[in-house]
Amino acid sequence: MIKNFIKKSVKVAVVILVIGVVIFSVRFINHSKTSVKTIGHIARGKVVKNSQLTKLNGSGMQKVAENKNLSLSVDFDDGNIQLVNKQNGYVWRSKPTAEELSKEKSNSLWKENIDSPITFNYVNDFISATTLIGNVYNQNTKISVYKLKNGVRVYFDFSKSSIKLAYDLVLENNNLNISIPSNSIEEPGVHYIKNALGSKIVDKSKTVLLTDISVFPFFGATRSDNGNKGYLFLPDGPGAIIKFDNNKGLNSQFIGTVYGEDLSYLNKYDSTLKNAMTESKILYPVYGIVRDNNSLMGVIDKGDSNADIIGSPAGVQTGFNSAYARFTYRNKYKVVTSTDDGNGYIRYTESGNKNDRSIKYYFNCDNKANYIGMAQTYRNYLIQTKGIKRLNSDKVTPLQLNIFGGTMKPNFIGNSFVSMTTFQQAEKFLDFFKNNNVKNIDITYNGWGKNGAPVEQPNRFPASSSLGGNSGLTEFVNHSHDLGYKVYLEDNNVTSSSRWGISLGNDTITNILGNPLEYESNGGDNYLLNIHSVSKFINDSMNEYKNYGIDGIEEIGIGSSLNTDFNKNNPISRSSMENQYINILNQVRSNFRGVRLSNAMAYELSNRTTLANMPMDGSYLTILDETVPFYEIALHGLVNYVFNDYNQFSAPDEQMLKAIEYGGNVSFTVTYEPTQLLMDVQNNGLYSTQFSIWKKEILTQYRRLASALNAVNGQYITDYKKLTPDVSIVTYGENTQVVCNFSDQPFIYEGKTVKPMNFILIKGQ
Repeated sequence: MIKNFIKKSVKVAVVILVIGVVIFSVRFINHSKTSVKTIGHIARGKVVKNSQLTKLNGSGMQKVAENKNLSLSVDFDDGNIQLVNKQNGYVWRSKPTAEELSKEKSNSLWKENIDSPITFNYVNDFISATTLIGNVYNQNTKISVYKLKNGVRVYFDFSKSSIKLAYDLVLENNNLNISIPSNSIEEPGVHYIKNALGSKIVDKSKTVLLTDISVFPFFGATRSDNGNKGYLFLPDGPGAIIKFDNNKGLNSQFIGTVYGEDLSYLNKYDSTLKNAMTESKILYPVYGIVRDNNSLMGVIDKGDSNADIIGSPAGVQTGFNSAYARFTYRNKYKVVTSTDDGNGYIRYTESGNKNDRSIKYYFNCDNKANYIGMAQTYRNYLIQTKGIKRLNSDKVTPLQLNIFGGTMKPNFIGNSFVSMTTFQQAEKFLDFFKNNNVKNIDITYNGWGKNGAPVEQPNRFPASSSLGGNSGLTEFVNHSHDLGYKVYLEDNNVTSSSRWGISLGNDTITNILGNPLEYESNGGDNYLLNIHSVSKFINDSMNEYKNYGIDGIEEIGIGSSLNTDFNKNNPISRSSMENQYINILNQVRSNFRGVRLSNAMAYELSNRTTLANMPMDGSYLTILDETVPFYEIALHGLVNYVFNDYNQFSAPDEQMLKAIEYGGNVSFTVTYEPTQLLMDVQNNGLYSTQFSIWKKEILTQYRRLASALNAVNGQYITDYKKLTPDVSIVTYGENTQVVCNFSDQPFIYEGKTVKPMNFILIKGQ
């Protein structure tokens, strides 16, 4: 009997063991799959190891590649480069000339950084307060050069820190491509020892954690005291320049994180999260230098979502004007120890960003050596890399009409709905414009959902009963189409201002501290949804949208921020999030005639896309000398863009003229009811919107705007000049020109008078 009991017990134990092994195996496989997702690189190419390449021998500067446009040489001793633009023989150097270096007065470390083709930062502990700077000269570096097709790989073994990495230099038709293969990066990582109490602690003598990498930080850099004329171009707002000037007395750099800060590394207990959400963002990954009638432009082609763009005027850190990209390898964040005041300590992440990084450098000269030429080159880059096709040139400029439906208003018994424009009332707006011969209108309906504005996931359907419900919205869309107008619904698919209908554990992004990514807005907590929920909610909404018959949505959430998701079951890196958003937007485009995006991030650009809330101004940093229309020059003729509401402008005459100058449309927000009804609604942002007051002004301003834009629709901007500080001339195609006079005096151009705060259109033959 005992033997039978033992046999049965053994069998049960074996079964349990087998089940346990199966469960463990499944979990291990799933974990492995999840780990792959955290790499987050898009379309990684084939890995080429050094052992598969031919090693080159030599010393000093050697020519390694050449085509009809460019010639590339590499210094086999330190990895620096010289590139010759064969259009005019101009030489671009990653290391300044001996004459320029002889004037440098910075300390020895900065002199080494200036000389070095690559610099990096690293720490010896996860909670290190300071970073160490590495370069070719302070690391006892061993350099190897390997042959690539149309270029070389330069491999660095930094002996002091034991960090290893490579960059591949490849000449393409009209550019130099510099890439850092992710698989080439090696670091010692973290090492542990036990202290006297037997606890495991970091061995700082062996631990090396790479934090960031900069390749060719002084490529094209020049000194102001050398007599060079030119400027740095930086992607602040539509674009900005810092002119070479040795007498500014500046003490700060321009540092911009491409696509804005990763909010998952910030917290709501100090000001960092709030500031990051309100500050202007870098919309496109481009920078450049103009000097001696030559220009260099860098486009971050890979790794853009983990990069900063830095512009340093002469006299800040060194005597050189420089612009370059810095790639983040390991992020830092604050471990909050007090939720009362946000105090805590800085810590670095355990793993690095495992994505490839690359920069394409383009070179222009003579009349193309300026930010206008750079913008035209970037336009070509967008066409080639994103497949964007040129817009139709004979399209009538649409009136951009935003109709505000309603919103919830707090009162002593809870919330009540404030109806500002019902769907039937909105039909009357359209009838007015049709009767006044407005042939084309793009309508965006705001606050149309169940609870009005903001329309967020998941509590949006059905359409507000106070506005007319689903049937009323459908009838409005049909009426709009009968008049030849298009209708978009404003939407936010990444934010929820309520816990209703969502699970904080399953539906929201998880921040670095393991908490739902939330922020305070409109007097309450708001949550950012993870990619799984965004995709699900959009899919669930698609049939509802189609039932309304709308032409598309205006998405105000995707692109507002780009964040890592630290969810343990499905972690997604920031670069993977970028790719996922692109896929979702492409899916939405496939279901509609078009998509409107309230954020103009470069990674979102595509055909059948209109950019709303296009920036007209930059951040007004004191180190920036001038705002320039780089982004508009690059996009005009490829993507339609719309500036903010005319009836929300602080200086409407000037800003409307600026929109005409920049070749963009302007929106108007209207309501049927007086705007005073929204006085007690928090952060509604609307001040004067009543249609009966604004309708004639809207008609006047639209006709004025359309008279300029209709003549240039679908055309590329080929030139932009300042005739005086207050008068500009924009050239489209070969002959069509728009002259804008921002002064308070008339301006005569080729015998034609341009009135103050006005423009003239000169059509080509």
